[in-house]
Amino acid sequence: MLPLLMTGEERIAIKKENIANLKSQASKQLLSYLVGVPDSYHYLILRAFVGNSKADSIKAKCLDCAQFDKLDITYCEADMCALHKHRPYQSKGEKE
Repeated sequence: MLPLLMTGEERIAIKKENIANLKSQASKQLLSYLVGVPDSYHYLILRAFVGNSKADSIKAKCLDCAQFDKLDITYCEADMCALHKHRPYQSKGEKE
């Protein structure tokens, strides 16, 4: 988590450094996968694959399935998906 008293430029610099660090730990297969991922999701995808966060992994899988469209995840109709009830971007009243 980034401290709140940092400037926007400092936060961006730290995030870029974190991305570079995660990329150095990533496999060649993951790095080639990132080519098709919108830049704004690189950090999340890297954290999902290189880190240990279950929440990041679920979010990354749902984003991949929905072609990185958050609205498609919100209104996902794949009821038979094991992750459906855990998917991100649900409205608060919708969680089961």
